[in-house]
Amino acid sequence: MGTIYGNNTFFKDIKALPPASILTFQNKKLQIEEYWTPKAIKIDNHNNQDYFTKKGKELILQSIKRQTKGLKSADCFLTGGFDSRCIVMAIKNQSPNLKLKTYTTLKEGDNTKDKIFAKKVANYLNYPNTFTPLPDNLYQKYFLKTFHLTDGLLNEHLFLLPLIEKLDTDNVNFDGIIG
Repeated sequence: MGTIYGNNTFFKDIKALPPASILTFQNKKLQIEEYWTPKAIKIDNHNNQDYFTKKGKELILQSIKRQTKGLKSADCFLTGGFDSRCIVMAIKNQSPNLKLKTYTTLKEGDNTKDKIFAKKVANYLNYPNTFTPLPDNLYQKYFLKTFHLTDGLLNEHLFLLPLIEKLDTDNVNFDGIIG
Protein backbone atom coordinates (compact mmCIF):
# COMPACT_ATOMS: atom_id res chain seq x y z
CA MET A 1 0.00 0.00 0.00
CA GLY A 2 1.34 3.43 -0.88
CA THR A 3 -0.08 6.47 -2.63
CA ILE A 4 -3.74 6.69 -3.61
CA TYR A 5 -3.91 7.94 -7.19
CA GLY A 6 -6.36 10.33 -8.81
CA ASN A 7 -9.22 11.56 -6.69
CA ASN A 8 -9.77 8.17 -5.01
CA THR A 9 -9.69 7.62 -1.26
CA PHE A 10 -10.09 4.57 0.97
CA PHE A 11 -13.67 5.64 1.65
CA LYS A 12 -16.68 4.79 -0.50
CA ASP A 13 -18.24 7.83 -2.22
CA ILE A 14 -15.57 10.15 -0.77
CA LYS A 15 -13.30 11.79 -3.34
CA ALA A 16 -10.15 13.87 -2.85
CA LEU A 17 -9.95 17.40 -4.15
CA PRO A 18 -7.91 17.96 -7.30
CA PRO A 19 -4.37 19.27 -6.73
CA ALA A 20 -4.04 23.01 -6.10
CA SER A 21 -7.74 23.58 -5.49
CA ILE A 22 -9.97 25.11 -2.85
CA LEU A 23 -13.41 23.85 -1.93
CA THR A 24 -15.86 26.52 -0.80
CA PHE A 25 -19.38 25.93 0.49
CA GLN A 26 -21.30 29.16 0.74
CA ASN A 27 -24.99 30.01 0.45
CA LYS A 28 -25.80 26.31 -0.01
CA LYS A 29 -23.52 26.26 -3.05
CA LEU A 30 -20.42 24.09 -3.47
CA GLN A 31 -17.55 25.43 -5.54
CA ILE A 32 -14.14 23.95 -6.35
CA GLU A 33 -11.68 26.53 -7.62
CA GLU A 34 -8.26 25.78 -9.05
CA TYR A 35 -5.64 28.29 -7.86
CA TRP A 36 -2.68 26.94 -9.81
CA THR A 37 -2.06 24.70 -12.80
CA PRO A 38 1.09 23.32 -14.43
CA LYS A 39 0.06 25.25 -17.56
CA ALA A 40 0.95 28.42 -15.63
CA ILE A 41 4.63 27.45 -15.70
CA LYS A 42 6.46 29.41 -18.36
CA ILE A 43 9.00 27.34 -20.26
CA ASP A 44 12.37 29.05 -20.77
CA ASN A 45 13.90 27.69 -23.96
CA HIS A 46 16.46 30.50 -24.22
CA ASN A 47 18.84 29.60 -21.39
CA ASN A 48 21.17 26.62 -21.08
CA GLN A 49 21.75 24.01 -18.35
CA ASP A 50 24.59 26.05 -16.80
CA TYR A 51 22.24 29.01 -16.33
CA PHE A 52 19.59 26.83 -14.65
CA THR A 53 22.18 25.13 -12.43
CA LYS A 54 23.41 28.52 -11.20
CA LYS A 55 19.85 29.80 -10.80
CA GLY A 56 18.85 26.69 -8.83
CA LYS A 57 21.83 27.11 -6.51
CA GLU A 58 21.00 30.78 -6.03
CA LEU A 59 17.38 29.99 -5.14
CA ILE A 60 18.32 27.20 -2.71
CA LEU A 61 20.79 29.48 -0.90
CA GLN A 62 18.25 32.31 -0.83
CA SER A 63 15.60 30.00 0.61
CA ILE A 64 17.93 28.62 3.30
CA LYS A 65 19.04 32.13 4.25
CA ARG A 66 15.42 33.22 4.66
CA GLN A 67 14.36 30.09 6.54
CA THR A 68 17.28 30.16 8.99
CA LYS A 69 17.11 33.88 9.77
CA GLY A 70 16.89 34.31 13.53
CA LEU A 71 17.17 30.60 14.32
CA LYS A 72 19.59 29.41 16.96
CA SER A 73 19.05 25.69 16.34
CA ALA A 74 17.33 23.38 13.87
CA ASP A 75 17.03 19.75 12.82
CA CYS A 76 17.52 18.18 9.40
CA PHE A 77 16.72 14.78 7.94
CA LEU A 78 19.93 13.70 6.25
CA THR A 79 20.34 10.82 3.85
CA GLY A 80 22.88 10.09 1.17
CA GLY A 81 20.54 11.83 -1.27
CA PHE A 82 21.38 14.99 -3.16
CA ASP A 83 18.51 17.09 -1.80
CA SER A 84 19.26 16.67 1.91
CA ARG A 85 23.01 17.07 1.29
CA CYS A 86 22.30 20.37 -0.50
CA ILE A 87 20.22 21.55 2.42
CA VAL A 88 22.84 20.84 5.11
CA MET A 89 25.63 22.31 2.98
CA ALA A 90 23.57 25.43 2.26
CA ILE A 91 22.83 25.80 5.99
CA LYS A 92 26.55 25.50 6.76
CA ASN A 93 27.26 28.15 4.10
CA GLN A 94 24.43 30.57 4.93
CA SER A 95 24.17 30.12 8.71
CA PRO A 96 27.47 28.76 10.03
CA ASN A 97 26.54 29.55 13.67
CA LEU A 98 23.24 27.65 13.53
CA LYS A 99 23.29 24.63 15.84
CA LEU A 100 22.08 21.92 13.45
CA LYS A 101 21.37 18.33 14.44
CA THR A 102 20.97 15.76 11.67
CA TYR A 103 18.87 12.60 11.75
CA THR A 104 18.94 9.52 9.56
CA THR A 105 16.86 6.40 9.15
CA LEU A 106 16.46 3.81 6.41
CA LYS A 107 13.45 2.80 4.39
CA GLU A 108 12.36 -0.76 4.84
CA GLY A 109 14.64 -2.98 2.78
CA ASP A 110 17.27 -0.25 2.21
CA ASN A 111 20.88 -1.17 2.56
CA THR A 112 23.13 0.79 4.88
CA LYS A 113 24.81 3.00 2.24
CA ASP A 114 22.45 5.89 3.08
CA LYS A 115 23.34 5.58 6.77
CA ILE A 116 27.09 5.51 6.07
CA PHE A 117 27.01 8.39 3.60
CA ALA A 118 24.82 10.59 5.82
CA LYS A 119 27.22 10.03 8.74
CA LYS A 120 30.20 11.01 6.57
CA VAL A 121 28.48 14.19 5.37
CA ALA A 122 27.48 15.14 8.94
CA ASN A 123 31.01 14.49 10.23
CA TYR A 124 32.57 16.52 7.40
CA LEU A 125 30.31 19.47 8.25
CA ASN A 126 30.79 19.01 12.02
CA TYR A 127 27.10 18.30 12.65
CA PRO A 128 25.92 15.56 15.00
CA ASN A 129 24.03 12.72 13.31
CA THR A 130 21.59 10.41 15.05
CA PHE A 131 20.60 7.18 13.36
CA THR A 132 17.19 5.72 14.19
CA PRO A 133 16.74 2.06 13.19
CA LEU A 134 13.32 0.80 12.14
CA PRO A 135 11.52 -1.25 14.77
CA ASP A 136 10.60 -4.84 13.94
CA ASN A 137 6.93 -3.97 14.45
CA LEU A 138 6.95 -0.88 12.18
CA TYR A 139 3.62 -1.56 10.45
CA GLN A 140 1.83 -2.77 13.56
CA LYS A 141 2.96 0.26 15.52
CA TYR A 142 2.71 3.06 12.92
CA PHE A 143 0.31 2.12 10.10
CA LEU A 144 -2.87 3.41 11.74
CA LYS A 145 -1.11 6.56 12.92
CA THR A 146 0.17 7.28 9.39
CA PHE A 147 -3.27 6.53 7.98
CA HIS A 148 -4.81 9.01 10.43
CA LEU A 149 -2.19 11.74 9.90
CA THR A 150 -2.60 11.64 6.11
CA ASP A 151 -6.38 11.16 6.03
CA GLY A 152 -5.83 7.71 4.60
CA LEU A 153 -4.03 8.96 1.54
CA LEU A 154 -0.43 7.92 2.07
CA ASN A 155 1.77 5.56 3.99
CA GLU A 156 4.87 5.87 1.82
CA HIS A 157 6.73 7.72 4.56
CA LEU A 158 5.59 5.51 7.41
CA PHE A 159 9.27 4.64 8.00
CA LEU A 160 9.87 8.24 9.19
CA LEU A 161 7.57 8.10 12.21
CA PRO A 162 10.08 6.41 14.57
CA LEU A 163 12.59 9.12 13.65
CA ILE A 164 10.07 11.98 13.93
CA GLU A 165 9.27 10.89 17.49
CA LYS A 166 12.90 11.64 18.42
CA LEU A 167 12.98 15.18 17.01
CA ASP A 168 12.98 18.27 19.18
CA THR A 169 9.48 19.61 18.61
CA ASP A 170 10.66 23.14 19.40
CA ASN A 171 13.03 23.13 16.43
CA VAL A 172 12.43 23.81 12.77
CA ASN A 173 13.07 20.69 10.71
CA PHE A 174 14.62 20.93 7.27
CA ASP A 175 14.29 17.97 4.96
CA GLY A 176 14.67 17.00 1.34
CA ILE A 177 11.91 14.43 1.42
CA ILE A 178 9.92 14.54 -1.77
CA GLY A 179 12.35 17.00 -3.30
